[in-house]
Amino acid sequence: ATMSPDLRLLEDEVQELEILPVTEEHGDTEAFVVEYTKTHSWPPLQRALKSVKSCEALRALPKRDSILRWVNVTGGSDNPLARPILKAYDVHPLFIEDILNDAERAKVEKLGDADLFILFQGVQLVEEDSGDAIPLLRLEMNQVSLVLSDGVLLSFFNAPTKAIEQCKANIAAPGSRLRTSSCLWLAHMIMDKEVDHLFPIMNKFRMQLEECQRVLEDRRPSGTGNPNASNVAILRVLQCTSQEMNNLVFVLRPLASAVMALTEYARYNGLTELQWYFDDLRDHVSTILDYVASMQTWARNLKDDYSYIQQDNMNRTMYVLTLITALFVPANFLTGLFGMNFEYMPWLNWEYGFWAFWGVIVCVNVVIVYLIKKLSWLQ
Repeated sequence: ATMSPDLRLLEDEVQELEILPVTEEHGDTEAFVVEYTKTHSWPPLQRALKSVKSCEALRALPKRDSILRWVNVTGGSDNPLARPILKAYDVHPLFIEDILNDAERAKVEKLGDADLFILFQGVQLVEEDSGDAIPLLRLEMNQVSLVLSDGVLLSFFNAPTKAIEQCKANIAAPGSRLRTSSCLWLAHMIMDKEVDHLFPIMNKFRMQLEECQRVLEDRRPSGTGNPNASNVAILRVLQCTSQEMNNLVFVLRPLASAVMALTEYARYNGLTELQWYFDDLRDHVSTILDYVASMQTWARNLKDDYSYIQQDNMNRTMYVLTLITALFVPANFLTGLFGMNFEYMPWLNWEYGFWAFWGVIVCVNVVIVYLIKKLSWLQ
């Protein structure tokens, strides 16, 4: 039989699965199809989707029952191929709206008897150069949407992520679990890689808080703290950390509920081993939530320490100003006393009056300093 032009357009782009690192050179928008099967002699194939016609031909491309197909789109709504692929697979308009919109809450919904729709927020770390010694750490959300339907997984990422290439590498390995399992395993791996990516991110925040703590413990250049970090920079870092941890809580709590729903789905369908893996994924999410709570408490305590240090420095400054004021009070009093315009005043014309005046001032100031030290008013 003669192959249709659309199918020929798609077949011309077939290549053996190639593992490429996620770099800026490949751009932020791409679309590809990976097909694989349990048969070791049939290598996984990758098809690049570069046009709307290839997307329209994708659904009509022959697929045997033993072959699993993974269609990935990176770039979210900015990718012009996202909507054609969704329409080619007859995805419900409500789910299309969720996929193409950002900042959606994590959820799992069932489509028909065997289809699933999974949506959650991945997280990427960005270091913001604020000009201070300690850079600000910001979290950028990367929405991930997964649609499972009859041996096909549609995945949509708003931004490139390492999880894509890690899943490709696993598929390319003969005998790997993804090669011998359903598309739901691939969906689990994508979620697992995105969650595991949070552990090094939390470690970055931990190292930053440790640096802030060292700075607060010793502000002197000869100490263990960073002398280049200003008070404003420390406060900015602590406020930023608290804000990002709060944002992470809003992402992880719905994700924990979504993973719980997938665990129940696997149990209901008799997928015992997959249920164990989703249970493990839920434990990872719970562990990260515990880390987040610990970071929130740590940042809050450091802000309290910062306020205490600032208050203590202010008190020391006030003590010094009080001492200086106390030293000048006797001089002001005696100057005002002998500066009165009375015609007859004792000692006003005394030959040694000037030196006696300063002698009294010095003696009084010595007594004041002695009393302040004796009473431990100034350490």
